[in-house]
Amino acid sequence: MADVLAHTSTFGRGSGVLEYWLLNAEGFTVEPLGATVERVVLPAPFEPPLALVVHDKRGRERVISADSIAAVDPKDERLLLDPRARVTRRRASEAGLRRVRAGFAWLRPRVVLAAIASARCARNCWAWLRPRVVALSRGAAAWAALMVRRAVRAREALYASYEASKRRAP
Repeated sequence: MADVLAHTSTFGRGSGVLEYWLLNAEGFTVEPLGATVERVVLPAPFEPPLALVVHDKRGRERVISADSIAAVDPKDERLLLDPRARVTRRRASEAGLRRVRAGFAWLRPRVVLAAIASARCARNCWAWLRPRVVALSRGAAAWAALMVRRAVRAREALYASYEASKRRAP
């Protein structure tokens, strides 16, 4: 029985060993994520940790609640994550913000050139389209005026025939 306990190096929730190693977990690997603990977030000195800030395999920063750690294996420097635990992404770090700013710096002149080219194209399209739109609108206005004149003449003729029929009838 003593041999089994001597080889067991995993300590679960409720163990003082887990609480100790959570306070000193920098550099440990969080399994099954494979993420490395960068720092431990403490609310105040001598209080249990709130969260662990980790970097995953892709280098993204994530936050893991300290309550979601189920066990610790100090011999292999591993923290075992509860399968139901939620891992959240951190907001953009300074390195991420630098990459975003560099991307915008690269993108900005290209967007300006695209906007200038689009404006030039729109101006050229309008130069080609304007006389055609003017001619079409003039033609449509002339056609509408002709249709109105025809409708007025038809109504006048109808009214005249109605008046003539009234005069004929005794």
